[in-house]
Amino acid sequence: MNHSSRIALMLAAVWVGLVFAVRDVLALFPSSRGSAPLEAFLFDTDAVIPALHVALATLVLFLRRGALTEAALGERSGTRLLPLAVSSLGLLVLWWAHRSGQADLQIDALLVLTAAAALWIGGTKLLGQCILPIALLALARPWPPMLAHHVHEGLQTMTGDAVTAILSTFGEVERSGHLMSWDGRLFEVIEGCSGLKIEISLLSATLVYAAFLSRSRQQTLGLVALALVLAPVINVARVLVIMTDSSATIGEDHTSQGLVAISLGVVLLAVIDHFLESSLWPPPEGEETTAQPTLSPSPTSDVGSIVGVACTTILAIAMGFVVPPPSHSEKLEGWALHEIRPVMGDWKRVGSRTVEPTFFGSVKFQSRLFWEFEHRDGTRALVFAAIDNRRRRDYSGYSPKTRSLDRTWEIVEHERVHLDELDVESDRALMRAKEAWWEVLHYRIAERPLLMASFDWLLARDLWRGTPASDLVVVRLAVSTDGPRNPRARRALADLQREVSAALRRAAPEGARARLGWPQ
Repeated sequence: MNHSSRIALMLAAVWVGLVFAVRDVLALFPSSRGSAPLEAFLFDTDAVIPALHVALATLVLFLRRGALTEAALGERSGTRLLPLAVSSLGLLVLWWAHRSGQADLQIDALLVLTAAAALWIGGTKLLGQCILPIALLALARPWPPMLAHHVHEGLQTMTGDAVTAILSTFGEVERSGHLMSWDGRLFEVIEGCSGLKIEISLLSATLVYAAFLSRSRQQTLGLVALALVLAPVINVARVLVIMTDSSATIGEDHTSQGLVAISLGVVLLAVIDHFLESSLWPPPEGEETTAQPTLSPSPTSDVGSIVGVACTTILAIAMGFVVPPPSHSEKLEGWALHEIRPVMGDWKRVGSRTVEPTFFGSVKFQSRLFWEFEHRDGTRALVFAAIDNRRRRDYSGYSPKTRSLDRTWEIVEHERVHLDELDVESDRALMRAKEAWWEVLHYRIAERPLLMASFDWLLARDLWRGTPASDLVVVRLAVSTDGPRNPRARRALADLQREVSAALRRAAPEGARARLGWPQ
């Protein structure tokens, strides 16, 4: 066995060892939330199968084995401090993944440890050859739900705008929120129609396509940019087909259209790539080919590098056996939502409301209530309150959907106001739902900036010992009115808010009161 074969064997052994070290992610199969498994895989952002991405990354590594071996045999620049630092970071992430019990963090660990192994063996040159498989693994990473909710909402609105603009050239389109009516057909742009999962799937297919055809880095970047543009266009076309095809349903037709959309995206990508290859793409770079390279007679891989990558791999594998499992003995404080009582001052509960599951989509709560109240003067009101749950990391109350709670509600006027009773910022809005008008107050207690909350979720920082439980409570109050700027409705909303504020102060656990600065 020559030296290049031994290097290739070592690369394969390291990859197999790292995958074994994060073997828990291979067993992750997301729930379909009541949808068919294939439909969930095609349209739910968090319905990813890490094992599939690991398999695709393995395929890409195999396709690029010649370039990987050549890079490993090349002259490695720099000190060992960089691979040592990256290895330490990867092992730390893996330790926390085991300690917190969050298997999705093992995907992050595999990303970092793959980069560390590349740096140990072949330096930055080998790391450059591993960018594609690392990118494929990154696409398997579940999104922070609070960030996904906001991206979904924006893409749903964008898709609805595009479909409305196109269909309006053929007839009148009536639109209210995400609900559209055209030619006697009613359609809702739900989360699955936002196109985010199609974007992720098409990006994954693009990376495999680029590796299979040995595209250069510049060509691969061009293809990725092309996929980012094609995906929303294809998604809009898919929604148009559903709206114009009277036989389209949410079942098998919906799933088959998703498969066709992704396949069409790959075909269009290949056609455009073929055109660009013959006209604009530069000739392929020599280092990108998968042909057997001309190897250096005196390899530069030294004993220190081999020891470094071996220790990293062995420690990663050992962590799965020596790190103690997570302990959830900590008692979580709970908000007592029952303090929002059926009778509050002059308000009396007269019924309950529900939120359509297709509207909320992936927005989930630990507990919630949605009641209808009536004032003694006849004014109607709606009270919605919900609690986040940090132990279920797929739950989040950070969603724009909690402002409306219905697909037909539209914001007419909007302003930010400060609520002195709870010391929180809130949104006060005038909303219209069909022929009804509502004065609405919406706020979140203990709300944090979106990006900071997403970063904490990625690190599972809320599971660190000593970190307080999530205090996030979402509240939405709505009072009926007969039109804009009705002083009577504003007074009724303020009165309802005072009653709900008093109930929330009673509902807050002792620790939450202290953190929020409320009197005990």
